[in-house]
Amino acid sequence: MNTRKLHVLIAVCSIALLAPGLCGAQAQLFKVGPAGDYATIGDALVDLLASPLAVNLIKVQAGVTTLEHLSIPATWTTGTIWLSGGWDASFLNQSGNPTDTVISGWTGSSVISVTMAGGTLIISDLSIRDGVATSGAGLQIHPTSDSHIQLDNLEISNNLASFSGTVQGGGIEALLQDTSTLDIDGCDIHHNIAAGTNAGADVFGGGVYIRAEASSEFSIVDCLIHDNTTGSDLQVGGTGVALSLDNDSGGLVTDCVIEDNNASSTIQISVLGSGLRGGTSGSAQLVMERIRLFNNTVSIAGFHQQAVLSAGGDSIVTFSDSIIADGQYDGLYLSSSFQSTSYLTNLTVALNDNDGIRISRSATGTSEVYLSNSISANNGASDLNLSGSVTQTANIIGVDPEFVDPQDLDFRVEIGSVAEDAGVIAPYGGLGVADIRGGIRFLGAAPDAGAYEGNVSLIFSDGFDLNGADRWSDVVGG
Repeated sequence: MNTRKLHVLIAVCSIALLAPGLCGAQAQLFKVGPAGDYATIGDALVDLLASPLAVNLIKVQAGVTTLEHLSIPATWTTGTIWLSGGWDASFLNQSGNPTDTVISGWTGSSVISVTMAGGTLIISDLSIRDGVATSGAGLQIHPTSDSHIQLDNLEISNNLASFSGTVQGGGIEALLQDTSTLDIDGCDIHHNIAAGTNAGADVFGGGVYIRAEASSEFSIVDCLIHDNTTGSDLQVGGTGVALSLDNDSGGLVTDCVIEDNNASSTIQISVLGSGLRGGTSGSAQLVMERIRLFNNTVSIAGFHQQAVLSAGGDSIVTFSDSIIADGQYDGLYLSSSFQSTSYLTNLTVALNDNDGIRISRSATGTSEVYLSNSISANNGASDLNLSGSVTQTANIIGVDPEFVDPQDLDFRVEIGSVAEDAGVIAPYGGLGVADIRGGIRFLGAAPDAGAYEGNVSLIFSDGFDLNGADRWSDVVGG
């Protein structure tokens, strides 16, 4: 789905409501708030679902805090719903600050649940808080068919998913099927909790949990995911983000910060990614690029990693132009099996207390792992710990690359560093389109090793910062 074109369509039809004739009778507006026609979003949604048009806009006035459970049911199969907040009393201008309009949940229910079987849903410029459910306490998203869901410029916080069995997604839980798509863009996802209440409960995704099946697709772009928690007496994983892809599904995670998430327990547990967990099987493809993973921790001593990737089946995993630093134990762990292919390119892995990069390639099967143009240095134990053969090209391993200020998490390298022009232009799997700041990927004779290209500061945090000054992505760049 081309989300920018969709935004343009919605904006045009929104204006058309004030100038009849442009979109004709195919668009309608529902105004919620003191200056509107509805006291609650739920009331507006009831009328919308009873008499939908092709484009249906629910605008919520800034300053509104409403206690609600909203549901987009399986009977929604065509057309567009756009729910947005931050509007002034004229419903013509938006503040751009999602905390100006709050939807607060209650015990026993997700704040928003989605089971749509087609059509398009956009939720933007809102704060979604205080839901309490067994999974997906903030948003529980279970679309089918050719559904398209976009979450844009949201704050998702203080939601609690808790259950005696398996728990998935404190802030967001998404189970994508058929050809459905989910785009999460410019969101601040923080202080959500996923917790198992009985011994033996598996818990994944304090902030975000996504499982993609069939030919579904998802993207997580320009998001800040921090201070989320998973808790269990058994296995926890992906405290910030947990991803599971199967069949022919695809996923993209780009330009995100995943930091200060914590896996919590009272006993020794198995932690599969205190920050990020990604698992692929079938013919799935997962691409992760320009990600900062910092200081994701556990509350007890033990074996764990900030990022855990597991590639199986015929799947392809690409992880590039990213930093993994300041972890309590290992930085990155990759397990590779069956006929999968994994590309690790232009990574900077540093200041993790134990191993920087740990790779386990199965002795059976024909899986392949390629490590290229990467820096792993200044980690507490081994900078690179391998089990099985890995193809390595143009890496800086165990050599101080002269970071500018690693204690302040500035992992650019000083001018004259051994990492300058140390990479190859055509690594296995290809070169990323940009360095971690969104800048040109190579400036000299060859790309620098590591996530950064050159010791320079960009004028704009996102390269050209197309999203505007009010977007959470301005926190991500640097």
